[in-house]
Amino acid sequence: MSGRVHGFALWVVVAGTLLLPLALRPLARLGPDSTETFSYLPTLERTRTRTMPFDTVVVEQLREMRPEIVLIGDSMGGSRIDPTYFASQLGNRNVAPLFYNATGSAFWYLAFKNWVLAVTPRPRLAVFFFRDDQLTDPLFRVTGPYRATLDRVARSNEARLNVVLATRLQGPLYRLDALADEVYDQERLRQWLEPALVNAPVGLVARHKEARTLLGRMNSEIFCLEALRSMAQADVWQAEEATYDFDKSVATSVLPPLLALGKMAGVRMAFVRVQRRPENNRPPVQSPALQRYVSRLRGYLDKEGAFFHDDWGDPEQPLSMYADGDHLSSTFRHRYTDRFLQVNAPFFR
Repeated sequence: MSGRVHGFALWVVVAGTLLLPLALRPLARLGPDSTETFSYLPTLERTRTRTMPFDTVVVEQLREMRPEIVLIGDSMGGSRIDPTYFASQLGNRNVAPLFYNATGSAFWYLAFKNWVLAVTPRPRLAVFFFRDDQLTDPLFRVTGPYRATLDRVARSNEARLNVVLATRLQGPLYRLDALADEVYDQERLRQWLEPALVNAPVGLVARHKEARTLLGRMNSEIFCLEALRSMAQADVWQAEEATYDFDKSVATSVLPPLLALGKMAGVRMAFVRVQRRPENNRPPVQSPALQRYVSRLRGYLDKEGAFFHDDWGDPEQPLSMYADGDHLSSTFRHRYTDRFLQVNAPFFR
């Protein structure tokens, strides 16, 4: 009898876990902006209210600047290259930095397509900074809180990127997540409830307009990269060995369409793999799988007519140059920039 009671109790817990979230479903329609539009990435969600509009300001800035070279990436490039100094060392050529923290290859692809290629004349060269397998990992920083950042570079229809993600999202866990979203409407609920919970503490000490200003200052000044305390572990971990299969992953990545766009637009493409944080003042150890991956990536880019440079093993990048995780200290940006221009002179001819 005891076993039956325990079994019944277990089923009650399971049923409650599955059914109680349904009570939250009506809350999804109570947000301040519940106007739904078709998602530009229907693979991730059927409908969605954009958190941010497409950023036309960047396009106007690029049109005014008329850059000859664009630098694209996340904080890895931003912590290494001083764009003003970089331009001065090239004879004051127009250089546009498009470094956005916590972004990945999907963001870089859309930034190139929707920002850079919206400008005429087109730049002569686009340089992308990345870590390890990021170029063939289209899901990196695309879902969850990173969706808002992606809104900045996305048009109302991003069919090519959607195909890439649809091809990649074929596993049972992703199908289960899609089913959960359909049943519980979890994505729409998260869109307005999560910001409300995040902003609540600030709202307790400031009026509405002041709260937004205070929160913006906290994010841009107090918690910016330069203000954070140095931590060797303040970065993303290396991928699992099984993911270092270039031939398998490249076909379901943004790299082929990115290179195709560059060719059609007449923009030379260059890719720089930054070195991760040294260990015991030596270059970080690379597994055989990662070495094979990088070798295949190099061959692929060479075949496609793109430049490739690998920072790994550079004796001019000791541990003393590093700050948080894989980021370089800001005091070494000129040194890195000089070295970068020296070893990659063919990029800029």
